[in-house]
Amino acid sequence: MIFVSTCLLVIMLSSIFRMFSNFGSKSHSLPNKSIKLVKNGKHGSPYSITEEQKQFITNGDPEISHQFEKLLMILLLKHERGDALPKSITVNEMFGLLSLNQDEVEERLQLYLKRENRIRPKPMTDTPQGTYDGAQRNSIFLPILETSQSSFNNINLEKGRLFGQNVVLDCSYDSYMNVAQLRETAKYLNSCVHINGKNRRPFGLNFCNVERNSKMMHYFKLENGAMEFLPINVYQCSYLDLFYKEDVVYVTPHANQKLEYHPDDVYVIGALSGIEEKLSLKKARFEGIRCAKLPLSFRQMKRHKYIPTVWEMFQQLLMEKNINKISMPEVPYKKHRYF
Repeated sequence: MIFVSTCLLVIMLSSIFRMFSNFGSKSHSLPNKSIKLVKNGKHGSPYSITEEQKQFITNGDPEISHQFEKLLMILLLKHERGDALPKSITVNEMFGLLSLNQDEVEERLQLYLKRENRIRPKPMTDTPQGTYDGAQRNSIFLPILETSQSSFNNINLEKGRLFGQNVVLDCSYDSYMNVAQLRETAKYLNSCVHINGKNRRPFGLNFCNVERNSKMMHYFKLENGAMEFLPINVYQCSYLDLFYKEDVVYVTPHANQKLEYHPDDVYVIGALSGIEEKLSLKKARFEGIRCAKLPLSFRQMKRHKYIPTVWEMFQQLLMEKNINKISMPEVPYKKHRYF
């Protein structure tokens, strides 16, 4: 009888211990549990959220539950619009999004997307990341990695900022563009920085008329996360406060006079796209500075009312500079005779 009672007591204690251990592990693993993205979001949410996870996030507070519904509505609209969302978010990360505004939520989602792309396993290849010369990696040269290329481009941008000719990108047209045009212009600005770093004789880039909470710079940061470390000059003031008025030339496709390249001039390009109004020409005439247009190619001339983009005008300026090798003449190599 005593033996049976002791056995029953041991079984009861073990079951109670197992129950509490499962409860503790469940509550401990719930914040780190991932919420997965679904294709067809039901109940106003693009993520498959259980009632237990929702209860953990809101904690039964009606105000927090209202903020949570607003957050899910924002994510659902982004998902239906075709914007990229992270495939999985933990419960803690979803709870952290509640205290952020809409712009900060977009930045945080971009960070989660970059983390997924970094963690995602790459396809197995025989060659590591880099450029190799020769067949079957039979080369005496070291590989050129992407990090080495980016650091070389940044050094080239720094040389252009210190010793090159100045080019201004006028960012004072945020109020004239919608969100799609702002994103497109940010992509063009990122392309300008990229192609300038690859050029042998780069310009010194200056972003002028940049507001403190500029939407353009917000989308530019989303395009290039290392904007704060790029060797470019960003000013809130006008370009007339930095350079002499006689040296400034506003490059606009609506001008009548064609551009005659000169190495001492400071060229200004308006950072706007998708607008057919002559905003840049009106601004140049209002400020009393010179304005000129770049020559168009044969294909561009055939298109009716063609307006080149920021990136195309900047690329054309680089071509004009490379053709007229006056501003930074290349020093010829000395010829040595060996006996």
